[in-house]
Amino acid sequence: MLKILLAQCNSTCSDIEGNRKRIESVLSTQNAQAADLVIFPELFLTGYPPKDHVFESDFMQRCDQALKELAQKYSQQSFILGTITQSEDGVRCNSAVWIDQGQILASYQKALLPSYDVFFEPRYFKGRKQLFEPVSWKNYKVAISICEDFWFRDGKSSGKYETDPVIEQLEEGCDFLLNLSASPFEEGKSKNRKDLASYYAQKYQTPFLFCNMVGGNDDLIFDGQSFIMSAQGNIQGQAKSFSSDLLLCEFPLSSKEVSVTERDSIADVADALCLGVYDFVRKNQQSKVWIALSGGIDSACVAQLACRALGSKNVKLVFMPSKYTRQMSHDDAHLIAKNLGCSLDVIPISEAINTFEKLLENSFQPEATGTAEENIQARTRSLLLMALSNHHGGLVLSTGNKSEIAVGYCTLYGDMVGALNPLGDVWKSQVYRLSNYLNQTQVAIPDRVYTRAPSAELKEDQEDQDSLPSYEILDAILSLRIEKKYSASEIIAEGFSDETVSKVLDLVEKSEFKRSQSPIILKISSVAFGSGRLYPVARTSYED
Repeated sequence: MLKILLAQCNSTCSDIEGNRKRIESVLSTQNAQAADLVIFPELFLTGYPPKDHVFESDFMQRCDQALKELAQKYSQQSFILGTITQSEDGVRCNSAVWIDQGQILASYQKALLPSYDVFFEPRYFKGRKQLFEPVSWKNYKVAISICEDFWFRDGKSSGKYETDPVIEQLEEGCDFLLNLSASPFEEGKSKNRKDLASYYAQKYQTPFLFCNMVGGNDDLIFDGQSFIMSAQGNIQGQAKSFSSDLLLCEFPLSSKEVSVTERDSIADVADALCLGVYDFVRKNQQSKVWIALSGGIDSACVAQLACRALGSKNVKLVFMPSKYTRQMSHDDAHLIAKNLGCSLDVIPISEAINTFEKLLENSFQPEATGTAEENIQARTRSLLLMALSNHHGGLVLSTGNKSEIAVGYCTLYGDMVGALNPLGDVWKSQVYRLSNYLNQTQVAIPDRVYTRAPSAELKEDQEDQDSLPSYEILDAILSLRIEKKYSASEIIAEGFSDETVSKVLDLVEKSEFKRSQSPIILKISSVAFGSGRLYPVARTSYED
């Protein structure tokens, strides 16, 4: 019986020494030593994505040295490791290096290099052009692929590549197909992976072994969910979601299909964001976070996520009321902090606002209070929050949601301040569902936080709907524009009014300068604000 171990593990970008130790910890386990072959995810040694570190000569030297040390130390084992290889003429490749008995048995170079969304691999690597012959090992013929190589048939990749590197190998006749991946989480993506794998498995009657990365690296969250699929397209085993795991595959595979419970999408979003927060804080050598708690749904939801990810003792909440803050916000902020088990600092800002207004009274028009005066409140809060973070240590979490960021309903250097924004890819309407889901595990949020009208509380009796359509309508329009790239006329054809669509799209256009200065946003959708959505800031048409 052949035993293959899929090592679904969490690596850190550029931390080659730390990643090497993580590899050693796996290879030293009893399960790994009893296995005939251990498989690690794509670019596990370097972390994914390594970005411009690959241009540094010492980075590549450390990478090569770590691989040599692993081969020497585990010379009695066989393992496939995702890493970067570089030829003598300086050509870098995203590779799967197979070490067997201390020697390189095979080195597979990724053929299909994605250059869409958050992926920029052609900037760093050269794709393999020549045919790769399946590897002969222990009387087996093994096909190898890396992530995008098996997405040839996916809609996003359709038409981008000339040949299918997986089919090229499978047509040679293989006993099983391996795929090393660093495939980021996205709602619904797990099913897409299995559908694509099932096509190859059934068409070529070849078992498919998928080993995925897990963990958060900046904006990207890797969900794991590695799996073993039979030649009939049935799941024979699946690793945990959003957690490191070792999944053992024994050949020949059983004919019995393993029942895999489909997870609720909002549960996936919650687990993804918690992992993203946890790893961002941990991998930045921090332990605690600071959150401006307003008594509203967004900051409450961020506090829920942070407590679940880091523990309540590592979540510092700060309530900063002004003269416009309603009594219910006072009450709810205190109750939320108490229910979550977090400390709450209360710092009234009215005196500071009065000081700023006094300083500016000769420069501002006295007749009316406008956006500038409102933004002073938000920026005063951010100043205090950053001061606490600087003095006590820890990272500030921003609390804006995707809807607000899309239309610029946020203050630059105010409520946008922070190292990380957990909700920046979550629509406002989705925030309510997410918080409600989290509240089922730990009841922390009062019911009226879900039912009260959203308000920034920057002026008397202010509500979000004074300036925006209802979030149900707003989110639907924004989703069509941002995620599906619909034109204004196409959105109107879906049943929305011309006036509303025009207003919303105009707000989106005018707010690009804010988004370009946003904290890192955790990505959970097909199109998130950040590295995968690139628009110019200065783009008004030239006029004489």
